[in-house]
Amino acid sequence: MNKKLILWTVLSFTIFVSVIKAQNADSVFVDKLYRAALKDSSSYKFLEELVTKMPGRLCGSQVSLDALAWTREKMKDYGADTVYAQEIMVRNWKRGGKEKAKFTLDNKESKALEICSFGMSVSTPKNGLTKEVIEVDGIESLKALPDSMVKGKIVFYNRKMNPENYYTFMSYGEIAAFRSKGVTEAANKGAAAILARSSTQTTDKFPHTGVMRYNDCRDSIPALSICTRDADVLSGLIETSPKGKLTVETFCKTYPDTISYNMIGEIKGSEFPEKIILVGGHIDCWDNSPGAHDDGAGCMQSMEVIRLFREMNYKPRHTIRIVMFMDEEVAQRGAKKYAEMAEKNKEIHIAAIESDRGGATPMGFSADMDDAKYANMVEMVNFLNPWGVWKSIRGGSGVDIAPLKPQGVALMAIVPDPHRYFEYHHSANDTFDKISQRELQLGSASLAAMIYLIDKYEWQFTK
Repeated sequence: MNKKLILWTVLSFTIFVSVIKAQNADSVFVDKLYRAALKDSSSYKFLEELVTKMPGRLCGSQVSLDALAWTREKMKDYGADTVYAQEIMVRNWKRGGKEKAKFTLDNKESKALEICSFGMSVSTPKNGLTKEVIEVDGIESLKALPDSMVKGKIVFYNRKMNPENYYTFMSYGEIAAFRSKGVTEAANKGAAAILARSSTQTTDKFPHTGVMRYNDCRDSIPALSICTRDADVLSGLIETSPKGKLTVETFCKTYPDTISYNMIGEIKGSEFPEKIILVGGHIDCWDNSPGAHDDGAGCMQSMEVIRLFREMNYKPRHTIRIVMFMDEEVAQRGAKKYAEMAEKNKEIHIAAIESDRGGATPMGFSADMDDAKYANMVEMVNFLNPWGVWKSIRGGSGVDIAPLKPQGVALMAIVPDPHRYFEYHHSANDTFDKISQRELQLGSASLAAMIYLIDKYEWQFTK
């Protein structure tokens, strides 16, 4: 064996041993992160405070501003080096009062129903709207009907959320179009309003809202959601009394745009302060919802990264930026403003991670990034396997970080168990008692662990 071969063998072995030692150290640190998260309850208690004292945090509301000020103080208390607000202009829609609905049968008997307006809908005329109802199971079914069958009636989209998809977000996407394209198609046929079955697989009394969009001023008809329990009731009533009439009364109104903010906290990087790893959620929620899972949980998990790093005395190499985005639910102006300013200031984001799929047990991460970075992420997820985090999904990130994609930022989202999320989503049912402290903290630790690995290796874990 010549000297060069011996030298190469020794060098290779030395590198191998160094890599093994580094990976063992990483495993130990990740394990400590999870244990530190699970033994602490501060984030869980903060979420309770946010949800119970500041529910209905819709952009443009005073309570949304109160929540921003509250997160500013909490991030300072956790030990952020700096906390600052980023000003934006947001839309200002108000529900104006609880909606009313009743169906009157041919025999003049009536049945009250639970409904709510979709966000950004126009209101009914004063004293309400009373019309016959035509039931369809989708947009294509509506298109197939002659205009004469639809004109002057309330179109009732009554398609149940598909239970066959493992990933419930796919089922949600299949019916969410009723509050956008569905409104346009109904208006084009002369409908007086639309009513859509709530986007949940459970049968309950909670109407689920969500933003709706008009194509132009011609299709500005009231757009309403009905709880699944009463969707089934209404369908039966229509069958019994085809000429029965539905009376709905809503009070919503859109006011001029108003000032709001993203709230941003940072731990300054020790080696590369100009390079940023972003983690965040959206502090706003619908006005009819406490917003525990959507997205109070994601905000608390993101803020918890500060506390965990401080407790572990970990000094990140890169700047860790925690963003409480405003206006995810309506027009995503917080997300757009953040991306605009990042580009203007020539900021370097090496990763952006969003937590906006609820606070249930974390299963893995989804990624929108190039092949090399994705291969690194898959390897990093392996370090989280002992804590039940195993899944790597190609494609998808988050609404608030998506505008960063044109700047070449590697985008990620934490993926929790999805099976019960839509029981709560966009409804009054999204309450604090639906949160598990253990599951919430497992998510916090998973975010912190992934950020630690990205910070340490900057996508050079796999070469």
